[in-house]
Amino acid sequence: MKLPQAHFLKWKKLTSAHLLKWKKLTQAQLLEWKQLTQTQSLKWKKLTQGQLLLKWKKLTRAKLLKWKKKKLSQAQLLTWKKLYQGQLPKEKILKQLLVLLT
Repeated sequence: MKLPQAHFLKWKKLTSAHLLKWKKLTQAQLLEWKQLTQTQSLKWKKLTQGQLLLKWKKLTRAKLLKWKKKKLSQAQLLTWKKLYQGQLPKEKILKQLLVLLT
C-alpha cells in the first residue's frame, strides 16, 4: 500500500521531529547523568581520602607516641616527623615505613 505523497511527507517530518527531540533529550540526560556521577565520584573521593587520611594520622600518631616511650633516637623521630607531615617523597616514605614498622 502506497501512502499519498502528502501523508508520507507529514509522516517523515513527524518522525524526524520525534527523532530530533529524542536525540536532544537523551543527550541532555546523558550530560546530566555525567555531571551527577562526576559529582558523586568527587564527593566519594574526598570522603574516602578524608577518612583514610584521618585514620592514618590517628594510627601514625599512636605509633609515634608508642615509639617515643620506647626512646627512639632523635634521628628516627625527626624522620618520622617529616614522614608524618608529608615532607618526604613517596619512595622514601615507603622505605621509612618498612624500617619503622619492623
